[in-house]
Amino acid sequence: MAASALTLVAAGCGSGVSGSTTTTASSAATTTSLPGTTGPQTPSPGVSASTITVGNVSTTGGIVPGLFLGAQVGVQAYFDYINSTGGIDHRRLVVDNKDDELFCTNNKTDTEALIPKVVAFVGSFSIEDDCGGVVIPDTIANISDSLDPVVTKLANTFSPQPIQNGWGTGPLLWLKEHYGSDIGHVGALVGDVSTVLSSWEGEEYALKSLGFHIADVEDYDVGQTAFQASVIRMKHDGVQIVLLDQADVNAIAAFLDAASLEGFRPAIFFNSGSAYDGTFIAKAGAAASNIVVAIHESLYLGQDANTVPEVKLFDHWIDVAHPGYTPDIYSVFGWASAMLFVQALQNAGPDPTRATVLAALERITTFDAGGLIAPDNPAGKVPPDCFVVAKVANGHWERVSPSTGFMCAGTYIYDPSLP
Repeated sequence: MAASALTLVAAGCGSGVSGSTTTTASSAATTTSLPGTTGPQTPSPGVSASTITVGNVSTTGGIVPGLFLGAQVGVQAYFDYINSTGGIDHRRLVVDNKDDELFCTNNKTDTEALIPKVVAFVGSFSIEDDCGGVVIPDTIANISDSLDPVVTKLANTFSPQPIQNGWGTGPLLWLKEHYGSDIGHVGALVGDVSTVLSSWEGEEYALKSLGFHIADVEDYDVGQTAFQASVIRMKHDGVQIVLLDQADVNAIAAFLDAASLEGFRPAIFFNSGSAYDGTFIAKAGAAASNIVVAIHESLYLGQDANTVPEVKLFDHWIDVAHPGYTPDIYSVFGWASAMLFVQALQNAGPDPTRATVLAALERITTFDAGGLIAPDNPAGKVPPDCFVVAKVANGHWERVSPSTGFMCAGTYIYDPSLP
């Protein structure tokens, strides 16, 4: 799977998202029409004279309140921004949100309930998305980062950061270059959830293909806070590279704290995104400085705001949509999905339909959300190869490499044993 962490992150609690009319300088794409889409169109579900409505099914309640609330906050934030500029062809963008509460049956029924009402699904995020994603008719676009490779491969799924069965080698090559003497002693912390375990299989396949040796894999349960036993086993096995790619921010913070208490000091703790979170430093305390991350996004917590205008725009509108909400990777997913939808919508003609939106999406082969994420190919379902390396220093996140933009290296290795 893509090197962005595909894990269970309690992204903070909240009751929902709100609209706004504050105006910020536009970075939206210009409007052009696809051939054959001009003129009156048959009215489409989700499109009225004044609004365009999309659906979003994410996990925001249930046993872990706020789990993926960021996905809905991100969509609402981008829609608020576009609406502040006048909307699309004088129509306001509206998102109809559903909460699956982390249940497969809810994800399916919520999706089915929205199908008659929306022109597309945008920014949905749930570890149960395999239940709802497969029931979306192929005539309706699903513009979301799906955790399920089967859903990702569907013709009507367009992800701003596609997930496939495998792993990007760029960050692993960086790790090999800088910690080459330690690649024979690798440990991993892996969430015991089917989608995460599948993601780990893809990463493990890529690691082994590059000559890494896995000495210890520690599974953990959702909500687990005690990691002393796992730390002791890794220490005993001589682990020098600890991979935390398949762990959520809470688990990572607790694991690092346990490592500090046990005097476990490997050469590096390495993570591909979930640790880069606005809450991580506070949660991990002094142990936060022990981790290095490689992410496929600009430093969206604000560090890149002066060099990437989209970061500043994103941070501002996230706060407008949900005051006080700390941006997280899921809000990036939501924002980027909404931006991809709008780009397609602007090219779908003045009277968009499900069909013209799908046709427009099929033409988008390069996308980077205005520099917020590394470039990839949504239409071709090709994951990104470019990334940023960052670390915590003096209680703050800072770039390690490159100084600006992204470094692009490696390829995406597909695991043939996975569907």
